[in-house]
Amino acid sequence: MDFLAGDLREGRFGEGYDLALVSAICHMLSPADNAALLGALRRALAPGALLVISDFILDENRATPSFASLFGINMLVGTGGGDSYAESDYRAWLAAAGFAEVRCLALPGPADLVVGIRR
Repeated sequence: MDFLAGDLREGRFGEGYDLALVSAICHMLSPADNAALLGALRRALAPGALLVISDFILDENRATPSFASLFGINMLVGTGGGDSYAESDYRAWLAAAGFAEVRCLALPGPADLVVGIRR
């Protein structure tokens, strides 16, 4: 297991990894920054590797669950473009970045998982 220090917006992660975990990050970033991050992570992963995202995911109505909705307001106020995002947002970013078999896994707490496989 490797932990890399640095600015995730620079996208310098190396290459050949089997798994990348992005936990409590996407809500701090704008849609454009998320798309760029996921593209950089795709380049860092080996073919067939997993990308796992853990975050507060909105329903498609973008109003529920209430925790994700209220957290999104907090991100809009406290960051330079962050928000809570819906599953469709993650699916679009991951498809554009080159991930396949994207699925969302509901967890018992306020965060859910989005998982994709690098093509």
